Amino acid sequence: MEQLSPDDGARVQERMMVRNPIAKFAIGVFAVMAAAVIPRLAAALGTPSQVVLPGLTGGYLIVSGLFAGIVGTTLMILEWWVPKTPRDSLMVALGVPAVLVGAFNTTVLTRQMDSLGQTQTASYQSGAQGIHVPVDESPDKPIELLSPKAPGGSSGFLDWFSPRPASAHESARPVETLYLVQRPNVGIDYALPRYYVVLDRAASQKDAEEAAARLRREFPEAAAVKQGTQFLIVESPQPKLTSEALGVVSRAKQRNLRPELIRARDSQ
Repeated sequence: MEQLSPDDGARVQERMMVRNPIAKFAIGVFAVMAAAVIPRLAAALGTPSQVVLPGLTGGYLIVSGLFAGIVGTTLMILEWWVPKTPRDSLMVALGVPAVLVGAFNTTVLTRQMDSLGQTQTASYQSGAQGIHVPVDESPDKPIELLSPKAPGGSSGFLDWFSPRPASAHESARPVETLYLVQRPNVGIDYALPRYYVVLDRAASQKDAEEAAARLRREFPEAAAVKQGTQFLIVESPQPKLTSEALGVVSRAKQRNLRPELIRARDSQ
């Protein structure tokens, strides 16, 4: 096999270099357009045909083209007649544009999710008004869970393996922090409002606990809670999303109850 001499190798390497500023400009434009178009195409290909995505609209292509022209011009100036392989120039051109285009797409997605969430929330609130259920959107006091006192007495050695009775300061603890204990969410999340469904009210803690015990036949998670000086019976100590809460309200009305909705303070 014939081997290339050092001079031949240098000439081959020289031919692989790009010096022309127009070629540099074209590489920059191609890099930005690829970074702008490929994510939209991937989203469109991976979406069912029934769902319409804001894909390659005219406005998006115009903005991408202007941005590509700016980056192409910048690359042309920075590498004016500098000999480089097309791969090196492409990597330089893809650096900052890829980050900026990714940030732009994320911003657009976040705004669309926020608009969709607000529309959904307004629709649910309209539904709540349609079924004539009182809604407290801005409660001034948190909701606290009432725990019945554990029976006294000692079991000797077995006490080490028995659940410890709740202390006085643990008998009424805020519930609104319980549902926040969950695994980390690294995605884009819209904070939808959550509501407690109040099934009934009581004059004292004892009455509230007795009423909660009766209502557990129909609502297994019913619990007695306290809000300020008022005693309430809620369908669950965990606040629910608006759609779930309206479903519980409908069930409660079918059982001749007068339900209410109280928005969780942590979801305001």
